[in-house]
Amino acid sequence: RILVSPKINFFEKYQEEQIILDMRWFNLLDNCGFEVEIANYAKQSFDNISGIILTGGNDLSFFDPSPQNDKRDKFELNLIAHAKKNKLPLLGVCRGAQLLAQTFGSRISLIKNHVRVNHRLTQKFKSNILDSKLDHEIVNSFHKFGIFKLGPNLKALAICEDNSIESFEHKTEQFLGIVWHPERMEKWYEADIKLITRFFNKK
Repeated sequence: RILVSPKINFFEKYQEEQIILDMRWFNLLDNCGFEVEIANYAKQSFDNISGIILTGGNDLSFFDPSPQNDKRDKFELNLIAHAKKNKLPLLGVCRGAQLLAQTFGSRISLIKNHVRVNHRLTQKFKSNILDSKLDHEIVNSFHKFGIFKLGPNLKALAICEDNSIESFEHKTEQFLGIVWHPERMEKWYEADIKLITRFFNKK
């Protein structure tokens, strides 16, 4: 059972705060053999889960201090702390990877040509967690902030043409960050199935 954190939107017409999760996450994780539990922002108890995914959507409150971004940052920082305390695997996707990177002292800044495009991974390094390099050659891109320098406890796994970091892992915790969206991938779908399955089944 994988706990998945959804994005938060504010629907001004009805003054309604909504959580949103792309339904393709259910298909992707089902293909990996995992059940999905959607994170409850009103609850700070995270029992009976095998791992955590911090999904994309929203900006970090550091760049856009909206109430929704601030609420999500605080909630997901608690998830990171819970994963660390309980030795749970945690995968950060796009925004989730940015939050992981920021939490561990990385440099994040505005980036050009990374929205609705694909990028080739020009450098790949062996993952200590997965015990291999990533199978991906080309990944999608839907972000306007890029990771350019990792904190001392993080290790780069993949870099693209403009030298921005596309994937990284923590050196001592089972934390992995990817800035592409596996739920939106098509051609390289099997590579994401393999990555996610190996990551959450790693003992």
